[in-house]
Amino acid sequence: MSVPSLPVSTLGTPRIGPRRELKFALESFWSGKLDEAALLEAAAGLRAANWARQRALGVTNIPSNDFSLYDHVLDTSVMVGAIPAPRTGQGENLARVWSD
Repeated sequence: MSVPSLPVSTLGTPRIGPRRELKFALESFWSGKLDEAALLEAAAGLRAANWARQRALGVTNIPSNDFSLYDHVLDTSVMVGAIPAPRTGQGENLARVWSD
């Protein structure tokens, strides 16, 4: 008789990366050393690495929408419409959004 396995879930993983890769990418973007495309590529790589690490460790229910470039509370506020539209920066590039 085989023992059924239990599903394993997490609440997410630290988004900054094991060696603070997101922190350094953001600081490079803010100082103008990294463009928006490179920042978003670094972020996508960290998300993929986090998912792969969780899967490799046996997590069966991997969460989504647990990543933020900087402020997850602000991201959630924008997502649920708690921030007035003129201040959300939707449809604009990241440099414009973060320069206000």
